[in-house]
Amino acid sequence: MSETDDRAAAPVFAVSVEVVAVMIRDQQLKVLLVERKEKPFRGRSALPGGFVRRGPDRFDETLEEAARRVFAEQTAIELAPVYLTQLGAYGDSGRDPRGDSVAVAHLAIAPHGTGRPAARRSTVGAPHWFAASTVLEAADALAFDHGRILADAVRRTIELVETTALGLAFCHEWFTIADLRHVYENIWDLPSDSLDAGNFHHRIVGLPGLVEPVSEEELAQKAAWDRETERRLGMMATLPEPSPAGRGRPPKRFKRGPLVRELGPAVPLDRPFTRPRS
Repeated sequence: MSETDDRAAAPVFAVSVEVVAVMIRDQQLKVLLVERKEKPFRGRSALPGGFVRRGPDRFDETLEEAARRVFAEQTAIELAPVYLTQLGAYGDSGRDPRGDSVAVAHLAIAPHGTGRPAARRSTVGAPHWFAASTVLEAADALAFDHGRILADAVRRTIELVETTALGLAFCHEWFTIADLRHVYENIWDLPSDSLDAGNFHHRIVGLPGLVEPVSEEELAQKAAWDRETERRLGMMATLPEPSPAGRGRPPKRFKRGPLVRELGPAVPLDRPFTRPRS
């Protein structure tokens, strides 16, 4: 059979994109889900997603463009993640009752300060952040094969946090080593402060280029900016004075080091982390 014959005999698949957006909220790894308002799977929770726009009368979207569009349409949040990557393709027969389809799933690490989600389209209900571990316990209740996609996304997140600098993507721009340690505990679903603080600190600061201290000049500039912002907003009179007990030396702040700034949050680490055995 020729290549032309092969193409003519090839099945026709619809192509969709699904977005697994995760972040640390309330000391848990959480995922953003929407409620479907249309068939199939009406009333079930699902990952934000939709079909890619292609054809003479529609936009000629790339997969990433489609992912950003449908996410914004269904959550009212611009998809501007700290890290975005394709997770995989899912095309098992029967995954979509409407017909054969292939879903290209994307993993997105949502930044701190992500706005409150709100549905923009009548096809989905208001989105909410859910604890990933809780959702996975009832993964079969999700629409389509989204339970499988979410499980793969959580597994990939854990792998990346252990082998790359991705843990930093879950932190604010400035953070303490304790903040980063809690990220690892949250991703690994460990009790708070279960990782040895001293060993973790030594490990992080000992990895070349991973983190660097925030300078005194940067801290002073930030403090001056905060004071000016408070003054403009008329907040100075309402802000309580710090108590004498709270005037101790603040914890040292760090920021992403040159290794991460130059090569991105998924830069491989020479010495991977491993989840402690229980």
